[in-house]
Order: sequence, then structure tokens, then C-alpha cells
Amino acid sequence: VDRDPNRAPPCDQTQCVLPDCFCSPDGTQIPGRLEPSSVPQMITITFDDAVNNNNIIVYERIFKEGRNNPNGCSAKGTFFVSHKYTNYSAVQELHRKGHEIAAHSITHRNLEKYWTDASLDTWAKEMAGVRLILERFANITDNSIVGVRAPYLRVGGNGQFSMMEEQAFLYDSTLTAPLSNPPLWPYTLYFRMPHKCHGNGQNCPTR
Repeated sequence: VDRDPNRAPPCDQTQCVLPDCFCSPDGTQIPGRLEPSSVPQMITITFDDAVNNNNIIVYERIFKEGRNNPNGCSAKGTFFVSHKYTNYSAVQELHRKGHEIAAHSITHRNLEKYWTDASLDTWAKEMAGVRLILERFANITDNSIVGVRAPYLRVGGNGQFSMMEEQAFLYDSTLTAPLSNPPLWPYTLYFRMPHKCHGNGQNCPTR
């Protein structure tokens, strides 16, 4: 990161303000400076890859009727869907039930370097392409496909994130943070991420 003359600046909390931006110098500051005892406890339930008859029964069991959050709302998940082997009628039904559908590529190529070194154009074909397929064949017409997760969690550097900006994706679920105590909070990417690039051979964004 430090060798990139156009690298993102460090966190500036006078410029990075909720609800559109959040950062902290070391990544551990609680949004709104809440006391730990007052912070809502949340988990995310996410799944990768194809949705089809091999797994839809499992999803129905996980999200069975009556499994609710403390506020009474039913539990929901995010499905990062790749094209190969996907049953789009099943995806349409998940979306109808209120689950989030997100992009996970068309090809799901099994060469990790393919994703690490992919060009901006390749990223656009894979992620914007699968979004178009989902919108058409799962009849998702509400512009709700705004998330990206790369196969194998292989980060694609500045090319991936430039593609996301150009294609109006709003968030990435590929970057991972190292284990730490206290743990790191989620952050937006208007400023430099508060930790080193995590994982073997990862190509994290610098800008």
C-alpha cells in the first residue's frame, strides 16, 4: 500500500461521517462511541455458490417459519450466487421471501490466480454479468443486487473495486480482517483500511 503514490489516505473522522462513511484509525472504535453493553449483537448468515435442489432443502430448514429475531422479524440470509448449476426459480423464491441475493461470478473459475490477477474488464464480465443473469432469470427487478463476494475470497485489488464503483455495487464481502482483540469493526473504503492485507498472496486494494 505504501508504495502506491495514489494510495487512499488514512482515516479522517472529520470527513468520514455516518451514515455514508465510517472509519477509525485502528479499526476498533465502536460506531457512535456506544458503550459495549449497549451495542446490538448481530450475526450475518451468508452462503456462496449455486442455489439448487442439493441445498435448497437445507436453507428451508435453517430459515424455517418461527425462527425469528428478538424484534419479531424472521431471520434472513444473504446468498452470493454463481451461475453454474443454479436453479433460478429457487433464487426467485429466496428473493420473494426477503433474503438478499448478491453476486458471486458467472464462471467461478477454480484458479485462484484468475481472481487475484483479473482485469477490471474481467471483473465486470463476471460480477455485473451474473447480476444481469440473476435479474433476468430470477426476475429480480428491484435493483437490490448490490453486493459482491469473489470466489475463494480472492481479492482482486484496485481492478475489482474500480469495477464495483463503475457498476454501482455498494459493498464487498471478500476482504477479510485478521483475528484481533478487541475485534475490528466493519468500515467503508473511502479511506485506507485499518489493517494489513490478510491472507496468503492476497491482492488488496490500495486506492
